[in-house]
Amino acid sequence: MVSTTTHPERVSTRLPYLVMRDGLCANPKCRRPTKVFLGSIYCADCIERLGGAMERRWQRDELISRAESGGYIVDGTLRCRFDRSNPEFEESRVYAQAKSWTPGSTNVYMAGTIGCGKTYLARCMLNASLDAMLSIGEVTALEFIKAVTAGYNSRGVAWLYGPKVLLIDDLDKAPWNESSLGWFWQLLDRRRTLRRATIVTSNFDAARLCKWLEDRAPKNLSLPTAILDRLRPITNLSFEQGSLRRKESSFAVQLSEHAAESVLAAALEEDDECPF
Repeated sequence: MVSTTTHPERVSTRLPYLVMRDGLCANPKCRRPTKVFLGSIYCADCIERLGGAMERRWQRDELISRAESGGYIVDGTLRCRFDRSNPEFEESRVYAQAKSWTPGSTNVYMAGTIGCGKTYLARCMLNASLDAMLSIGEVTALEFIKAVTAGYNSRGVAWLYGPKVLLIDDLDKAPWNESSLGWFWQLLDRRRTLRRATIVTSNFDAARLCKWLEDRAPKNLSLPTAILDRLRPITNLSFEQGSLRRKESSFAVQLSEHAAESVLAAALEEDDECPF
């Protein structure tokens, strides 16, 4: 017989439930006297643990809602996860380093050729940050420069101070000059003061990046040094493989050829009179 009762102290008040007068907890590792929660039968301890998981899920959904409503992430960001990556194409060494990164602990500089998977991996790190209940944001370097041009008092760059983990994608693909680099330094400086992590992706390794920045601020050579300093402490991730897009395309062609051969072989087996 099932009866409704008030919530015990150990269970979150946000989680309604029903009490079973007899029976055992449905958790095989527990098997204590039961309570019903969301259609399943669990004891008070298991309800408490499940309630904690639900609370974390609600918090994560709230972070996602804020990021989406504010335009801080793009369509597709949430689909990039470590547990959905393809071992056929990922560079295991770099992925292992990225997975071992404690969300929000350091800044990250990720370098590699076009199409090697930098953006995907960086977004995996954003999702890992969400799982750790940290707010996230994403912007390309070009969008950052456009925001600076729009002015600080509009949407500007002010929102970029907020996310606990921020991705700035494709650093080398924007028309930087001394003025925009000054804004970039201010962003990194403020975020470091606030103890917030920044992930930066680029086609250039760290050594080449320094020279590249100097070429864009020849009259203020201290600026590139200051930018690199504000990126510390930093985790460096460097891809060695080439474009994954070409690799995936070649793999798709191989699959198509293999499928065609399989279809032909099946047809030949079915047609005993085939002259071939």
